[in-house]
Formats: sequence, structure tokens, C-alpha cells
Amino acid sequence: MPGGLDGADRAGPGDPPAEAGHPAATIDIISAGRLELGIGAGWNEEESGAYGIELGSRRERSDRFEEACQVLIGLLSQQTTDFDGRYYQLAGARCEPKGPQRPHPPICIGGSGERRTLRTTARYAQHWNFVGGAASEFARKRDVLYGHCRDVGRDPAEITLSSHVRLSADHDLAATVGQVTALAAEGLDLAIVYLLPPLTPPCSPRSPRRSLRFAEPAPPSWPARRSPGRGTVPARTSGPVCARGAPGSRASKSARPRS
Repeated sequence: MPGGLDGADRAGPGDPPAEAGHPAATIDIISAGRLELGIGAGWNEEESGAYGIELGSRRERSDRFEEACQVLIGLLSQQTTDFDGRYYQLAGARCEPKGPQRPHPPICIGGSGERRTLRTTARYAQHWNFVGGAASEFARKRDVLYGHCRDVGRDPAEITLSSHVRLSADHDLAATVGQVTALAAEGLDLAIVYLLPPLTPPCSPRSPRRSLRFAEPAPPSWPARRSPGRGTVPARTSGPVCARGAPGSRASKSARPRS
């Protein structure tokens, strides 16, 4: 599926939400409810310039993104959508047929902007993706997100927390596990482990071949959410290999390739 093996998709400033809603609903249908919709305000000016997409100022990106979230949620959950914003206008817009996930496919927002991105996440997302870094910085950003949740009346337990973790070039698995463990101690639900090329693991005479075992597909409904400070539960991801906490135990981790 676009964006990942478990049906994750991404939409950005080059994809008007009114147009992105239809393929998102279609992917949710053909993936049997496995779509997770990753959206963002846009940041890569070099890439956007190459395709003739004007990102605008950071404030403009954030304002446009806030509207886009509302439009997408309306299209994917309501029979008709009316919206009169600065950047997007819809009148009786329909998006049919809708996918099996209700009220709509879970939305993942990645970023760490404390004033706008994390506030938008608190309002609209079911999954927040930390771009990566020290566990202490993850914890600080998590607290900012939870503060926005309190301000908008949102239960932070409804939002899955994930982070990027890079496997070093020398495949130091112990160091990677250490990073994941430190992040899990601060409330991380999912560690998205990025593998640097070459992607074929090194072989040894005792272990000439290595393979990754794929887990069973996730059910079409949204996963249960954890309560802050009470362990972790499974949730969708958007990376090649994921480490997740077993229910009731933050310290217990298992490698889970995307299925």
C-alpha cells in the first residue's frame, strides 16, 4: 500500500484535502480497514519547489493544515461536508463510498512544533509521531502535547505516541534497544526503526540466512488506547520495523515488521 506495507498513506500541501479524501477512502476499503492517514503541513522546500508547489510561510502552512484536517475528517466521516475557510471551500461535498473504519481512518501527524503542530495534533489526530531524538526531548514534547489536550478537552490516552529510531550502520542492536527502552520509559507506544542500506542483514557461518517474520494484519477497528502511565498497547505505524510494548509492560518489547 502507498506509504507502507500496512496501508499507511501520506498527504501533504500538494494534495488538496478534497481530492485526497477520495483515494484515502478507497485505500481504506481495499486494505480492509488498515489505512492510517499521515498528513502534515509541509516542510521540504526543495522538493516542493521542484514540483511547483508553493509552501508559503510557516504560519500559512499551519493555517492551511488546520483547515485541511477539518476538511478531511468531514469528508471521511460525514454524509456531506460544508466548509468555508480561507484556503478551502466545500458546499455539500460527498465522499462515497466510505471505508470500514469509523468514524474515519486514524490520522497520524508528525512534527514537534509546540505552538501549532502539537495543538493541531491534540485536536484532530489519533497518532503523534515524534521525529526522533533523546528520550528527555520526547518527554518534553509529550508534555506539551498533553497540555494542548487539556486545553481542548481531549483525553491524551486517545493518541498513540511513536518515534523514529535509526539502526546504526554497524547494526548495533543493543544500542537501538537501549534507545527504545529509554523512550518507552517516557510513554512511547511504538518505535519506528529505520534500517540503513544495504537492507540485507550480514550473514555468518552459524546464521547464513536471516529473515523477518511478519505479524498478522491489524483488525479494521481502531486499537484500544493506553492510559498514560499504565503500559502500552498495539497501534499502527509507518516505518519498516516497529518495536512495541506488550500490554501492561512498558519494558517488554518485540520486533514487529509491518504487515
